[in-house]
Amino acid sequence: MPDALSFDQAASVGVNFLAAWCGLVEAADLKEGEIALLIGAGGGVGSAAAQIARRIGARAIGADKRTPHPDAPIHTIAEKLIIDVADLAAEVRVAIDGKGADVVFDLVGGIMFRSAVNSLAHLGRLIEIASTGQREVSFDLLDFYHNESRLLGVDTLKVDLTGSMSARHVHHPCGRHQSRSVGLHHGLILKAPVPGPAPKGADRRPL
Repeated sequence: MPDALSFDQAASVGVNFLAAWCGLVEAADLKEGEIALLIGAGGGVGSAAAQIARRIGARAIGADKRTPHPDAPIHTIAEKLIIDVADLAAEVRVAIDGKGADVVFDLVGGIMFRSAVNSLAHLGRLIEIASTGQREVSFDLLDFYHNESRLLGVDTLKVDLTGSMSARHVHHPCGRHQSRSVGLHHGLILKAPVPGPAPKGADRRPL
């Protein structure tokens, strides 16, 4: 554990980073050079997601209702930070030359769902982990399938920090297997799942 962190702070790190990893890496399969829009970028998971996106080599755009805390990582990582706008999708396209985001990681959900869907690039992936304000949402299905968009849900309540760190081969909510070593800041994540088939007899404890 880094000397600069208290035990309480260190204990809270895993929740944010594992949720961000499951969303950006496991579900969305974010790749180097792709653009990730982080809705709710100033929060704990948003901050972790911004750092993971940078580590991957992806480009990050942040969006939030309020200006994040001055120390929030999104300030130094995001190419553009969009605050409290009426038309988020339009602002995203202005920021990235008329294109949508390859991945939209919606950390708010519910009230932001339609804005998130509308911010997707062609073949874009939308990751939902929350349902703030409303559980039922609607969107233009015609536009959705013409855009060949993907919608993926990630249940972070199923994340098991102990199991994910100890298993050589893991099964996690997004259905992928195997592991590889990664080096995020302060060694916060030592092993993380990557796409690939599970070997026979592999440990199938949930991430």
